[in-house]
Amino acid sequence: MALAFAPVIVALVTLVGLYFYQQGARERRDRWQKPEAVLDAIGVEPGMRTAESIASDTYFLKRLLERVGREGHVFAIAPQGRVSDDIAREVPSVEIVVEPPPGLDAILSVHVNMAKQDSAGLERTLVECSKQLNNGGRIGVIGIRTEGFNAFLPASEVKRLGTDAGLEFVGEEHFVDRQFLVVLEKK
Repeated sequence: MALAFAPVIVALVTLVGLYFYQQGARERRDRWQKPEAVLDAIGVEPGMRTAESIASDTYFLKRLLERVGREGHVFAIAPQGRVSDDIAREVPSVEIVVEPPPGLDAILSVHVNMAKQDSAGLERTLVECSKQLNNGGRIGVIGIRTEGFNAFLPASEVKRLGTDAGLEFVGEEHFVDRQFLVVLEKK
């Protein structure tokens, strides 16, 4: 009789283990990606209209929602692949859009795997997003630090693309492990 419950017990132990593993993974990512500092750097406050461009997961979308609160609004601009399903399931109040909507206060764009030859995609993103930013609105672009990774787009190129798109360079942050954050603002 006890053996009949063995598969159920194994399944429950597996689910509990998976839950704690996922919680630990989120805490580890929080430690190295520092989402609160990222949102501070791009000026996200309660009540704002914000977006993540080309989201590859729901990690920052969840944090944007927490930060802007009930009075704010979060958009996912052209999320990658299956992420639309994840958004619908995990953060249904995030609105999925194909293009940046007007009147945005802050936009986050994570490009950690952006190769130098793909800079035209980031350039298009910055141009389109800058058109929809309110004056004083900010765009934060996260990319991988290029020391030892010559194939990736360096922060200096992100800065140049942003200023070419009519945005003002605010700063470059290195508090994110192995990554940089370039902050640009519409004047």
